[in-house]
Amino acid sequence: MKLKSGEVPDLIVFNSRFLPLLLEIDYLEPIHVKKEYDLDIHESALADIRSFAPDSELYALPLGQNVTGLFYNKAIFDEMNVPYPTDGMTWEDITVLAENVSNPKKWSALDIADYDLAASQLSLRLFDPETERVDYELDAWTEMEHFVKKLNSLQSEEKRDGKSPKNSSMSAFASGRTAMVAGSLYDDTQLKQGFYDQESNLTMNHVEWDAVSYPVFSDEKLLAPAKQTLYIGVPGAAMNKEEAYKVMIYLLSEEVQADNMRKGLASLRTDSVSIVDQFGESSSLLSGKSTASFFKTTTQAGAFEPSLDDYFGMGQRLEEVVSSSTFLADQTLQGAKENLRSEISDYWNKRSRFIEEMRSKTSKME
Repeated sequence: MKLKSGEVPDLIVFNSRFLPLLLEIDYLEPIHVKKEYDLDIHESALADIRSFAPDSELYALPLGQNVTGLFYNKAIFDEMNVPYPTDGMTWEDITVLAENVSNPKKWSALDIADYDLAASQLSLRLFDPETERVDYELDAWTEMEHFVKKLNSLQSEEKRDGKSPKNSSMSAFASGRTAMVAGSLYDDTQLKQGFYDQESNLTMNHVEWDAVSYPVFSDEKLLAPAKQTLYIGVPGAAMNKEEAYKVMIYLLSEEVQADNMRKGLASLRTDSVSIVDQFGESSSLLSGKSTASFFKTTTQAGAFEPSLDDYFGMGQRLEEVVSSSTFLADQTLQGAKENLRSEISDYWNKRSRFIEEMRSKTSKME
């Protein structure tokens, strides 16, 4: 989103994590849904959008939703004579399974492409915007520390020796060097890889793979990962709003949304339930795979930390711990915590200045 360019688009598609920020800078126009639009969108999806707005108005509509899963290498499981993972497993179940397929000289047993997703399942809230302080005394952070240390013990020697590039969890899986990786189908940010990014590598390396539902932590909540929705909205300063609405309504129509489902982007229309079995069928990557597993986690979804909507550094810092030499994991964790404290404080200050600047620009455009 080129918000500083001075060029205001008529329509904007954005990651749902950015909605709080866009509302704070008064960038979006409220959407008044008319009966003739025939959107037929799940009320829960609309409620999610309204929950971010102080006036409970709709400032965006859901264009589609990314899906998450645990992707596994069938050949590795077959070689180790270990049963494949199944839907509905917990992280505890998966780490036990990973220990059974562990072979550090050849591959990592379990990896994660996006640690923010796992953090969302623990309702981790590191930063308090009232006090502007980072709190490491939280039970959720303690659980996260234990989790990344366990993951560290399941990595390949190659990764712990620092020979793997950063943010390479998905590419390592696509090259046959990881037994299981948890992540999203699509790239959620510019910093994290989605599974779709690896289609050519998976084909070139002849990786036999399939997927099951994303694991949950075995606590009382059993939260699914935070929702990753693509929102579509109209900027308040857009010059062609009527035309923008027409395009938006077309993109949310039953025909287009059904086509998106078959390509691998989940729809939030109520009638999409009837074609879940067609999800990904027109995709060369997904056709013939267990795509129904992407929809098997029916528990309540967690949420990303709202104050850190455009900060993705935590995952990078936790990845450093997971990929460090085991005897340096504790030391690396301490360094990661110090860096996080500094980075989050710096991000918050920059975010506050950005909001002030954009509010000023937005008011001049109106």
